[in-house]
Amino acid sequence: MTRIESRFAVPRQALLNKSQQTGLRYNYALLGDSVFCSPFVDNESQTLWKQIGNTIGEPVFPGALNGAHPRDLVNAAIYYGKLFKPGTVVIIDVMPGRNWEDDRENYKNRFEEILGNYDCTWRKNDLSNLYLDFMVNLYPYRIGVSDLKTVIRWITNYVPSYKTAESHNRIWNRDGDLAFNRFKSWNLESGHTSYEFNFSRIDIIAKELLYSKLEPIFILTPLNVYLLNSYPVSGTTSPIRWYSSYRESLVSHLKSNHLTYLDLTGLVPSEGFADLVHTNAYGDALMSRAIARFIKAGQATGHR
Repeated sequence: MTRIESRFAVPRQALLNKSQQTGLRYNYALLGDSVFCSPFVDNESQTLWKQIGNTIGEPVFPGALNGAHPRDLVNAAIYYGKLFKPGTVVIIDVMPGRNWEDDRENYKNRFEEILGNYDCTWRKNDLSNLYLDFMVNLYPYRIGVSDLKTVIRWITNYVPSYKTAESHNRIWNRDGDLAFNRFKSWNLESGHTSYEFNFSRIDIIAKELLYSKLEPIFILTPLNVYLLNSYPVSGTTSPIRWYSSYRESLVSHLKSNHLTYLDLTGLVPSEGFADLVHTNAYGDALMSRAIARFIKAGQATGHR
């Protein structure tokens, strides 16, 4: 096993730190939201990118962003086409229950939903595209709440650390009530009472990466079904039944569109979760081993 050293001062913000991205020579990169940020570990050696990298013997770019919206992942995919060489494997997290519908037509009433949470980052990187141009022209001075927080963190040299009061290696039902406070009900995304699913933004992400000759692997990250089962039934909708239907539809969509994916549903036991969707150090270790095995198996067979 090779020990992979970090080149980034703040690995969890590597995608924001353009000055540290010069001369990147990565063959593997993460792309995702907080689920791939490893927020509940005690040091960088326990993170997903470190553990995957150590197992496959190559560094993995930590390209996840806390609070990233699917729109941010679309724009990050476009940016990856400029950042990485053809053939780079991009490992994308698909958080359970996330709404992947491409609903641009509703922009008048859902500004931040359409623009994403890191719009100022993509504008700074000259990534205005057909999804953003009309919004930039209509609202030249308006930014989202997450944008404002990002700017403040840049100004104050905010550095997220490991092993803080909230962000440390913790188990959801043994270490305070963080899990219940963060996810008081089955309300990850809108539409949790509908069994009509739309994954069009996943197709857009895949299209952008493949256009740049990058190799996407979609990771269906696990869900804490133990916490999910504690939520009451809403009307005729059972949270666990909805989630099962969502997962089946997502797998069917990925298969029918010939997209490479790894389904980690059921991989992580109760003690591997910090809340409903985020894993702790144990859960990250299980996921990283599974992802690394999948990558290595693809290398052995000549495809992924």
